[in-house]
Amino acid sequence: MEEIDDWDELEEKEQAEETAAAVPAVGAAEVRAELCRKMAQRLLRDQRIAEPPVPVDRIAKTLGFAVQHQDLPRGIHARLQIIDSRRVIELARGEADARHRFSIAHELGHFFLGHRHNEHKTGETEANLFAGELLIPRTWLRRDLANHLTVAELIARYRVSREVLFIVAKDARLLNRLR
Repeated sequence: MEEIDDWDELEEKEQAEETAAAVPAVGAAEVRAELCRKMAQRLLRDQRIAEPPVPVDRIAKTLGFAVQHQDLPRGIHARLQIIDSRRVIELARGEADARHRFSIAHELGHFFLGHRHNEHKTGETEANLFAGELLIPRTWLRRDLANHLTVAELIARYRVSREVLFIVAKDARLLNRLR
């Protein structure tokens, strides 16, 4: 039985790597990766959050965002609406908690990075980087890996999907340390 579990984990790692590789590549000059990470880190510091799981819904509400569950068009997980001074993050009804948490973090990334609707490719990549760092800060992940937490324990601790965990670990060059 143990051998099967190891094969399942290996297969899931490979699937996460393929998913990350399938994301359209954007030139390094276009994506402000370090800025995305620093903005997420600053938000965590400003909100005095030092341990997972990051309460992204509370952060959004503290910053004046209403978070609403809506029937969104197929394939749309979330969207940010700013009308006059009203800020709303709309989440697709019926999706998993981990998906909603990532979507809120992603939409906050668009807001903090000042994206406009026509910056699709670069903006989506940057919002994903922001969301990954907000939900799973690299320093926390390094610490937890040093403490030998398993993939299942990390997913439960950060309340993220396996896919997000593997993408963040790959970006942080920590993928080989996941077990």
